[in-house]
Amino acid sequence: MRAKSYCAGRFSARGGEGAAIIRALKLIVQIPCLDEEQELPRVLEELPREVEGFDAVEWLVIDDGSTDRTLEVAHDVADLSNRTLEHRRHGE
Repeated sequence: MRAKSYCAGRFSARGGEGAAIIRALKLIVQIPCLDEEQELPRVLEELPREVEGFDAVEWLVIDDGSTDRTLEVAHDVADLSNRTLEHRRHGE
């Protein structure tokens, strides 16, 4: 019987005693924003794309109810490995 185990973002199959488990480490950088349309592109440009000891680096832009184009800017820069989240309860 083959069992699957979840290891830091990746499934690996274990074939029996002594079988190796594949382990992938992902670093997620959270970036809370409020009206950061002007500053966000520079911040995202300066973020590392690789970090020693991690298999993947991902950023999560959290827009906390901005009234400018912060969320649009984040979407423009985001790719498949990076995400945006809109939070509409600023100050509560």
